[in-house]
Amino acid sequence: METRPIVVVSCLMSVALLPVLCTARTYTTNFPLTENPISEGNNWINGRTTGLDWANIRTTPGLAFGTEPGTSKYDDSTALLTGSWGPDQTVQATVFSVNQQTNATIWEEVEIRLRSSISAHSNTGYEILFELPPHNFCQVVRWNGPLGQWTSLGYLGSGVHNGDVVKATIVGNVITVYVNGVSQGQVIDSTYKSGSPGMGFYLEGTTGVNSHYGFTRFTATDGLGDEGWKSLFNGKDFSGWEVKCLPQDREKVFWKVNNGVIECNSIGEPKHNYVWLVTEKEFANFEFRLKFQVFQFSKGNSGLQFRSRYDDSDSAPDGGWLNGPQIDIHPPMPFRTGLIYDETQGVRRWIHPSLKDSAIVVEQAPPSAHHTELKYADNDPDAWNTLGLICDGMKIKTLINGRIVSDYDATGILDDEVHRAHDVGMRGKFALQLHTNDELLIRFKDIEILEKDYRISLP
Repeated sequence: METRPIVVVSCLMSVALLPVLCTARTYTTNFPLTENPISEGNNWINGRTTGLDWANIRTTPGLAFGTEPGTSKYDDSTALLTGSWGPDQTVQATVFSVNQQTNATIWEEVEIRLRSSISAHSNTGYEILFELPPHNFCQVVRWNGPLGQWTSLGYLGSGVHNGDVVKATIVGNVITVYVNGVSQGQVIDSTYKSGSPGMGFYLEGTTGVNSHYGFTRFTATDGLGDEGWKSLFNGKDFSGWEVKCLPQDREKVFWKVNNGVIECNSIGEPKHNYVWLVTEKEFANFEFRLKFQVFQFSKGNSGLQFRSRYDDSDSAPDGGWLNGPQIDIHPPMPFRTGLIYDETQGVRRWIHPSLKDSAIVVEQAPPSAHHTELKYADNDPDAWNTLGLICDGMKIKTLINGRIVSDYDATGILDDEVHRAHDVGMRGKFALQLHTNDELLIRFKDIEILEKDYRISLP
């Protein structure tokens, strides 16, 4: 039904309750157990068991989904986390959906709750509603207690699909909603000052399809939405970065800081080898984001190396080489942007999609890449693109302008003997690329990272 409340949120984590050495409380799960209703060691309460008038949530390994029959209204499958939670909350989740509906009389929804409470015949708190196909909207709703009593707080953005990562935060009286790292907008409401985070699912118009949609991962924290994010660029100089290149290019200045952004400009100077701007620190598991600006007149290639390392030993090709995987940024052919190339010696090929070398045409790209669109700054100085990267063990996800381009399991590739020999693929540095012999103008800003601890500790 078109006015149901739901929260869907972006989750980029791994498995269960993680100990934290700070004031914020965090709960993370990829639903490793088979339970009906979900409990995970008494960490959840449910809509039917506790609230009586709503349905429970169940799990099979890797998936949480609803149990309501689809014949009643407003009886959402609901589960809330137990214990005390601070008022400022962030919830993230990853959406699962198969066999998507085409009949507009059927409603499938995924929900995440903020500042919520359940007791007998009472369900209060906030939801952000994301519809699954064929419907296409997001709605923020306040639950007011008894079954069927709720208030719409506004519509934000569109619906969601399989693999989307979504997030909602509440800070003070402001609720902000994100899809794949892109803000969908905000609503303001001051009714509830406390409560627990949680999740929910809704089905109406059909039966027996509950397990066709749900969440594969879920994270809740009572820290601020951007808590833990750190800037890797101070907007003033290259503190924390260094240029790596062959000796003959060391006197050439292609990388500069201009007006608070990193600029690489080799226009009119194509005689150079690879020139990299590399972080001094290295990283393993993380969420990463930056903004980049490109131009249609600039035909050069760039990219973001991650978990990489520069080799300037005597055995390195030409006396210097940067090993590791790269997210391609290719303004002349947007479909390539967000795909993963491996620069490692002895590999040097596309790994997502898996190809034999560096050659690629649009027909070889995954369907997700066919929809990639870039904003060009030739006539609009405010045109910036977003790049997101999530590394969770060997699971790698890339996003361009909020859309998932690569959702890749690198097991057996980035952790093989070749990559271990170069100490890349599982841990390493970031680097921005100027491709050899290219004339390129590109800019970067808002470079930020949220490091993650993916230790599994079941509740």
